[in-house]
Amino acid sequence: MNWQPVGDPVGYYGNKQGSFTKNKTVFVGAAPQVVHGRKAILGDFDNNGWLDVVIAGHGYDFKPFRGQGMPILMKDQGKFTTKGLPVRPGFYHSPCAGDIDNDGDVDIPVTDWFKNPRGVSRFLINDGRGNFAVDFSLLPPDVVHRTSELYDLNRDGYLDLILAGHEMDPGQETIILSGNGTGKYRREQSTVLRGPAEPCHSSGRFTPTCPAESV
Repeated sequence: MNWQPVGDPVGYYGNKQGSFTKNKTVFVGAAPQVVHGRKAILGDFDNNGWLDVVIAGHGYDFKPFRGQGMPILMKDQGKFTTKGLPVRPGFYHSPCAGDIDNDGDVDIPVTDWFKNPRGVSRFLINDGRGNFAVDFSLLPPDVVHRTSELYDLNRDGYLDLILAGHEMDPGQETIILSGNGTGKYRREQSTVLRGPAEPCHSSGRFTPTCPAESV
């Protein structure tokens, strides 16, 4: 089966006192098309005072699972210009955004559950102007998750990385990788949450009180 859908154009709806109206004029050129869009994240990636948008999708969900790239819509003076992020087509479900290395700009962890050579999870490190470099060294090499969020869970000033998704699959347990301000996340500073039927609680530097494995 060689047929592949082209996807739906991204839509923008302006908010006027709680009433939303579609507006195609905010795009410079055509709006990007996304197949099976999963998540959109906001961030001022080029530090120009306007919120930009990254959109993740995984392409047509059928063999041969070609995947899809990841567009970023850079906003300036109320208009969006579409660029491509430096990632191969993949099964992208849930990027997130945050300043993982405390250098004043917003970086993007990208989760991709395709195994090598199709892709693995990685960081896109921002130069402060919205240009990104791929860095595989900041995550453990076995991280192949679907969902990611950044949050300072233990209030130490560093963003922690939460990874989850499809816990029934080997190697995809929900895990918290502790941030340390360098941008590098290690298995030695992590907590694996187990027992999805019961909520987990933690205090301090992730000491769970429900079934879990602290590494």
